[in-house]
Amino acid sequence: MPFPNEYSSPRLPQFRKWNIVFYFIVFLLLSFSGKAVSIVTDFFWYKEIGFDSFFTKMVLAKLSVGATVFLTAFAFLYANLWTARRVSRLPLPTSGQSGTFSSQQWNDLKPFAQKALTIFCFLTAYLMAQRSAGQWELFLKSFFAAPFGQGDPLFNLDIGFYIFKLPLYRLTANLGLGLVTLSGLIVTADYFFNGRIILTHSGPRLNLSAKVHLSILCGLLSLLIAFYLHLHMYDLLFKQREIAPGAGFADIKAYLPGLKALRYLALLMAVICWLSPWLANGRVLAGTGAALLLGLLAIRTYAETVQKFQVAPNEIVKETPYLLESIRNTRQAYGITDVQELEFNPELSLTREKLKNNDLTIKNIRLWEHQPLLTSYGQLQEIRTYY
Repeated sequence: MPFPNEYSSPRLPQFRKWNIVFYFIVFLLLSFSGKAVSIVTDFFWYKEIGFDSFFTKMVLAKLSVGATVFLTAFAFLYANLWTARRVSRLPLPTSGQSGTFSSQQWNDLKPFAQKALTIFCFLTAYLMAQRSAGQWELFLKSFFAAPFGQGDPLFNLDIGFYIFKLPLYRLTANLGLGLVTLSGLIVTADYFFNGRIILTHSGPRLNLSAKVHLSILCGLLSLLIAFYLHLHMYDLLFKQREIAPGAGFADIKAYLPGLKALRYLALLMAVICWLSPWLANGRVLAGTGAALLLGLLAIRTYAETVQKFQVAPNEIVKETPYLLESIRNTRQAYGITDVQELEFNPELSLTREKLKNNDLTIKNIRLWEHQPLLTSYGQLQEIRTYY
């Protein structure tokens, strides 16, 4: 008569297929019931005001964008999960796994973990599709973009690029970073449950197949970081400063060169990631990643230092070229480049009749401008320490 194993762990309840189907249907009903009511209401409202054709295009654009992003995201996530599950290499030998679960307990958790990871892929793709569908205008603007016929003063790119293309590129970069990061977490969990990643006292150990897979994802993440840094350079043109909007002396002379250098460093890190499974030491990869993180902090600190010690003491001289460029582009944007500047000699002979005839103009004269007033009061009345 066989005796039960007193050390065996209780098995988790198995997921039944009809339970998964039932919860999936409930999830779909809860997700789309409220939206269906909103869509029907919007349809009758747009039809009432005569914009039913616009409503049809909007709905089709949302469905197209959502379906494309969902299929792309789910295909990428599940392809990585499928690859991880098809790895046939043996796990690394374990040594000193005190305090970890037994192999029987891992086998009990494996079916639940596989189903949970698949559901997580579906939910992640759904959330990404929902977010992208809400920004359907970015896709239409990018697909039907038109040039402005004029370039910006810093990168000499057509202004239409910043209006139509750049917002979609930002969204693509953010979705890509999230997709690759989540894929790495999913395959790491799958490798862990399948014994391709072993926790030991000296740290986690990976067999070659897991290393190759995670290194490919790490290289893709590095490429997306380089792409994100490249897009961040264009954001300097949208920077809001106190003196004038746009890039200034410190941004162009200090921050922009640092971003360009970090972009190439991220590309180098991608190559190192792809070669890391065959490198004897992972310190090179860790050092490159640390250099990238420290570089982001260093270039921001350097730009702030230049602004404080080089620009601030002589701000008018340093910022004059960029102020003139900002004024010129602002005038051109508003169509007032042909304004004529005339000298005005005010007359001192003001009469009561003239003041009455220009009563509205007199009331609109601001006697106390709040910004210079606060600065003047700060210089005259603030209490400061002597030393």
